[in-house]
Amino acid sequence: MKYTESDLEKATLEWLEGLGYQIIYGPDIEPDGGKPERKSYGDVILVDRLQAAISRINPSIPQSFQEEALKKVLQATNITPKLIDNNKLFHAMLRDGVDIEYQRADLPASRPGIFYVYAILCDNNSIYIGQTENLENRWDEHVKGRASDHTRKFKPRLLIHYEELNSREETVVREKWLKTGFGRKWLRREWEAGRTRQAGGTIAGDKVYLVDHEHLENNDWLVVNQFTAVDLPARGAQAGNHHNRRPDVVVFVNGIPLALFELKNPGDEKAKVISESDEKSAFNQIQTYKDEIPSLLTYNELVIIGDGLDTRIGTITSSKEWFTRWRTIDGKTLAPKTSPQIEVLLKGVFDKRRLLDIISYFLVYESHKDSKNEISSIEKKLAAYHQYHATNKAVEKAVEAVDNKDDKRCGVVWHTQGSGKSLTMVFFSGKITQALHNPTIVVITDRNDLDGQLFGTFCRCSELLRQTPRQAESREQLKEYLRVASGGVVFTTIQKFLFEGSSQFPLLSDRENIVVIADEAHRTQYGFIGGLARHMRSALPNASFIGFTGTPIELSDRNTRAVFSEYIDVYDVSRAVEDKTTVPIYYEARLAKIALKEEERPKIDPEFEELTEGEEIERKEKLKSKWARLEAMVGAEKRITLIAQDIVDHFENRLSTLEGKGMIVVMSRRIAVDLYNELIKLRPQ
Repeated sequence: MKYTESDLEKATLEWLEGLGYQIIYGPDIEPDGGKPERKSYGDVILVDRLQAAISRINPSIPQSFQEEALKKVLQATNITPKLIDNNKLFHAMLRDGVDIEYQRADLPASRPGIFYVYAILCDNNSIYIGQTENLENRWDEHVKGRASDHTRKFKPRLLIHYEELNSREETVVREKWLKTGFGRKWLRREWEAGRTRQAGGTIAGDKVYLVDHEHLENNDWLVVNQFTAVDLPARGAQAGNHHNRRPDVVVFVNGIPLALFELKNPGDEKAKVISESDEKSAFNQIQTYKDEIPSLLTYNELVIIGDGLDTRIGTITSSKEWFTRWRTIDGKTLAPKTSPQIEVLLKGVFDKRRLLDIISYFLVYESHKDSKNEISSIEKKLAAYHQYHATNKAVEKAVEAVDNKDDKRCGVVWHTQGSGKSLTMVFFSGKITQALHNPTIVVITDRNDLDGQLFGTFCRCSELLRQTPRQAESREQLKEYLRVASGGVVFTTIQKFLFEGSSQFPLLSDRENIVVIADEAHRTQYGFIGGLARHMRSALPNASFIGFTGTPIELSDRNTRAVFSEYIDVYDVSRAVEDKTTVPIYYEARLAKIALKEEERPKIDPEFEELTEGEEIERKEKLKSKWARLEAMVGAEKRITLIAQDIVDHFENRLSTLEGKGMIVVMSRRIAVDLYNELIKLRPQ
């Protein structure tokens, strides 16, 4: 039997229904459908569902301010002219809640025999005047929209004036006069001059939350297939310029379209998921949606493209390479290759609690700046499956270590080079910040250049961290940055823990809510050469330590395990190649010998390169003469000439059968320049 796109759509709906989602056919809720939930095809949010969810989740927030939050969500499509900017702003609302402000009810308490006449400034700049015996309760009723038609229609902003009177009769007379033209002019003049008796109510900042992370049943989980979205023309544009598109499947949480599926026929060889040339490929369809129905994608968090067999997940800015496969459901075992990829992805991502977890902690917006230091582009990145599960395992281990008085070792995350280790560290930092209620995070690298690179990645993702990272330029500055009760993301190098005195390394902080993240934790520097590990422990005796590395820990490397403990998660080269996260690696030995006299050979310290790799500039000065001898031998003229010719021959032979690029790694800038000049001599073009 031939398998069609409609069969795939039906299977997708059944799997999602099995996860607890309600399924609705799109045309049924359209404006002219049998059970309409949209006033127009331009309504991409199911407003009644969102309004009901806001009320359930935020019962203590006055109704009028719940409505203000709803209005802010609905206006998210028009905040800026750029889709990605609006998407980023809405994501903050979804993750952190919608900011609102209102006046607290810290007003005079009711007293026997005292009556009040009062004036309220509303959001349309009108003034409502009334009288009551209980000012505090009456204000609360106005805020909730229960006191009068006027304050129900025009939201109360501020109680600008009240007067205390001793009888009902006096109060009625005073109210009538204030409502006259003369009275209103007097009231507004006195208020603007600051002479009215204003309420003691302070302006309060609060949050209206759009999803309930703790009580999943408080949320509305809905899937709609064949959802027609129309991007209505802007004001002043000609009618008929709008676009009409119908994505295959849209996942709504509390009436908000958070995920979109674009499916292709698995039985049609011409139907492509990702194609460079096919405009109708699933990937290119998403690009069309961005241009033609941006209102729907303003609220989007996840984009899924696939044909069931080849199914991938990404975001609205993901390039072809950033749409990745999700290969596990529970994070413990990989799904069999015979399992439909779309089933694995649905069960692995759209479990309700896991979906909210991904949206909250595993999406980042990386901002890139131009030469003028202005934001030139924004990339929205989603964690791959290995990053997601490794982060959660690492957070669990870190929480255990912080609570453990005897063993502060969290473990090591080994994710091979090129698999997104730096972003995994960002995801870990963002989530551990919430899990441990804002600890201080100290990120340690073993070289200045790595410190700068990783620091740059963290800075570009600072919104997930909810704070701006800082670099400690000296040991004294590091101590200063740690002199806080909590919070902060501080970068430094391992060399800050070098200590040449005979006494114990000085204490930097004895707080327990410090998590130390060591980059490239396998390196010798984190062992006991120079006592660096011991010095870290002396400086931060109650901190917890976790390591991240791009290369495996050697079986003989006891130091790394002593400092950080065993593996938390492993994502090795074979997995990365299988997932196409990295390209296959092929090694071919090509040795260009260093021409040394026999009597010179014993003078070279076999550990020299490893020891100097992590040194900062000031330390290298002490080793300059020894380094110069080794560098001179490695970069000898005859050897450079030999290597340059070999590179040219090998690369040209390779290009005759396979396109590609090359990268050359050398020992020093001087050698890089000499090798470049030699290559130019051989191939001036």
